Amino acid sequence: MRKALIFDDDAQALSLLQTFLSVNDIDVSAHLNPTCLMYQTNSENCPLNEPTFHLIISDNNMPRMNGIDFYEDIHNKGCKISSECKALLSGEVTQEVARRANKIGIKVFEKPCSFEVLGRWLDGALKYSN
Repeated sequence: MRKALIFDDDAQALSLLQTFLSVNDIDVSAHLNPTCLMYQTNSENCPLNEPTFHLIISDNNMPRMNGIDFYEDIHNKGCKISSECKALLSGEVTQEVARRANKIGIKVFEKPCSFEVLGRWLDGALKYSN
């Protein structure tokens, strides 16, 4: 079964995204902020040779750490998940956020985003996942 890691500080949005992915036969690990993972490992590099998750989807505007900072951090640590399998959701996509996401190959969706649009991305992304 495919596995996804998702972050959103809005519990309702997180629940909707989790349900959407679950209906698409994806096992979901859902969290209100990405810093929960930062506390679990102090590694300077991605600790595994194989990805733990097939997909990562993160909201951008969150307290403590925003989504683009999270993606840049895991990218710099050698995250093994293909960039095609990472998506950033944001209610406010600035040129700076778009530029930073593009630099590391992260797909950006502006909120609200329909499940039809996410579903098309999901179908394509899963072709890249291990």
